[in-house]
Amino acid sequence: MTAPLLVIENLVLGLPQGADRSRAVDGISLKVDRNEIVCLVGESGSGKSMTAHAILGLLPSKVKALQGEIRFGGRDLIGLAPREMRALRGSNIAMIFQEPLTALNPLAKVGQQVAEAISIHGRISDRDVSARVTELFDQVGLPDPASIGAAYPFQLSGGQRQRVMIAMALANDPQLLIADEPTTALDVTTQRQILDLIVSLQKKRDMGVLFITHDIGVVADIADRVVVLRHGKVVEQGAAAAVLDSPQTDYTRDLLDAVPGRGTIRPAGNEREALLEIKDLRKVFTSRQSFFAEPRRVVAADGVDLVLKRGDTLAVVGESGSGKSTLARMVLRLIEPDGGAIRFDGAAVRAMKGETLRQFRRKVQIVFQDPYASLDPRLKIGESIVRGPMAFGASRAEAVAIATRWLGKVGLGAHALNRFPHEFSGGQRQRICIARALALDPVCLIADEAVSALDVSVQAQVLKLLSDLKAEIGLSMLFITHDLRVAREIADRIVVMQNGRIVEQAPTAELFDAPRADYTQRLLNAVPGRDFFARRALADAV
Repeated sequence: MTAPLLVIENLVLGLPQGADRSRAVDGISLKVDRNEIVCLVGESGSGKSMTAHAILGLLPSKVKALQGEIRFGGRDLIGLAPREMRALRGSNIAMIFQEPLTALNPLAKVGQQVAEAISIHGRISDRDVSARVTELFDQVGLPDPASIGAAYPFQLSGGQRQRVMIAMALANDPQLLIADEPTTALDVTTQRQILDLIVSLQKKRDMGVLFITHDIGVVADIADRVVVLRHGKVVEQGAAAAVLDSPQTDYTRDLLDAVPGRGTIRPAGNEREALLEIKDLRKVFTSRQSFFAEPRRVVAADGVDLVLKRGDTLAVVGESGSGKSTLARMVLRLIEPDGGAIRFDGAAVRAMKGETLRQFRRKVQIVFQDPYASLDPRLKIGESIVRGPMAFGASRAEAVAIATRWLGKVGLGAHALNRFPHEFSGGQRQRICIARALALDPVCLIADEAVSALDVSVQAQVLKLLSDLKAEIGLSMLFITHDLRVAREIADRIVVMQNGRIVEQAPTAELFDAPRADYTQRLLNAVPGRDFFARRALADAV
């Protein structure tokens, strides 16, 4: 029997001084064989990424391996000399990081960065490096592989940047590929392309893959085996089919049940009156790469028509660049439209000025995708929330009472008032942003990818919170998302956008049961784990 490619035994990672609570990883054991994909699953803080970083010797300076072994090819990597680890890293073991725009050097062309990864290990001559880069770009499906190497990271889409990262990881034919949440923030169609690419390359190259994710749908699509982590410990592991079809622990069952889009779809409230009406909305962005270049035109909105009814949730779905976020910002006049009409509660939004516009923005609040970027890191949470009500006439005492009440409603207590944003998890920060928005007593909430980067269980909590608030206070929502599972979970009606146009809109049940547009069908087919969850839903029904 062939020996495993990677073996981790009883690994403990933490601070050299401290009790068990300081352990980031507490006794993990797992293995990865050649030509196998092992998915490491768990929520933020479970120890997934820390384990991956330990394999490559990339742990934070204060975190140490307190006990255990990490064996690769029979050699223990813990305590390996820096020179030996550098020779191994990027050569025999390679890694794809979660955020390619952060991992890539913004000041260097992508071709140069991949070439450096090849040259540093000296496996081929310098004159052959350029041809190797082009070959890699072709293998990962980048357009025009001979010339795209001259582009900088910011000139590429998110999916293209991730393909560059995959090309860099594969540059020296590694035996083990570690993929750390490589598809988390990508559109469903791009995500599907990246997953198919990794699986295809893994089989062609006979690689072992350790794939880190919190998305059970991804696990269902690609995993041979699954390791489930919680609080630094392995709670369950085994063959993917066995773990997903017959989970042995409550935590694994909870992760499966938290996946959005599996519940009963509520009927749309067709009898309700219109709150927000958009007619023939248009917006074109023009930019130049250089003084001599022809202007580049990007159509963000091309005759958009939609209606949000009072008390309803309208989901706007589409890939990056489809115009979803631009639409949300045009509703609030954060971006001025080029043409068309926006009416809110019968009033023309584009004609609003001064105090009228200010009062409109109080009634229509927005929650952005990244809660950490939305909150001032220098301000305590209480101060971030009270400034809104105070700006509209509330006394500080009244504003503090409002902030305390809403922090309680979103599942955080008054103790959160005197803490800073960095002291909270991602899900908690998003709850704070929701509390801040609702502190102004809006009648409409715009959620712009508000749950896209959250763990599946935290995502489920935030979606339930929004649904409960909708039922309790009659909140109307314009919900921007690229995830059809999330749209199915929360929306009464769905609008599908592509290249600035609405290609389809229908009640949620109708759109999922009988999509009319080819593009909608492609989006539905790209949803991770769709077949698995369809089978599970059928089994539950029986």
